[in-house]
Amino acid sequence: MTRPKSNGPDVISVEGERVSLLQQQSKAEVKKMSHPDRKVSINQGAVRELALFGPTDRIEQLFQETYRTVKRLRLRTKSATPFEGTVRFQGGRPNNHDIMRWLNDLDKKKEKYVDDIAFLRSLHVTLRGRCHPEVIKRVEVA
Repeated sequence: MTRPKSNGPDVISVEGERVSLLQQQSKAEVKKMSHPDRKVSINQGAVRELALFGPTDRIEQLFQETYRTVKRLRLRTKSATPFEGTVRFQGGRPNNHDIMRWLNDLDKKKEKYVDDIAFLRSLHVTLRGRCHPEVIKRVEVA
């Protein structure tokens, strides 16, 4: 038996016959977006990556905004699980301004925001864990 020769990336020859191979294309993981009926949506994968790996100054600013939103919506965050290390998101990080628009749009009384509220709780706990203690005291006292 002879070794099959490759005639290209998707065709090989086996004993004189050309055989096509089906290549399994790896699809990039599509990151979950907010509810489609919303005016403002965010790419949750990019926000998660920002919360885990972003610069400390942006994290602290974002923590202030999530704290205001958590207080406005009267959410409990003690039982929320923080994000864990994941594969870094390929793409750009969202602006804090875009995230603030998303935060301002949240309403816990509407059913379409259930996933967003759960994401906010985890986001807030993750950001709190990355902030300096002085910033946490300053934000939570104000």
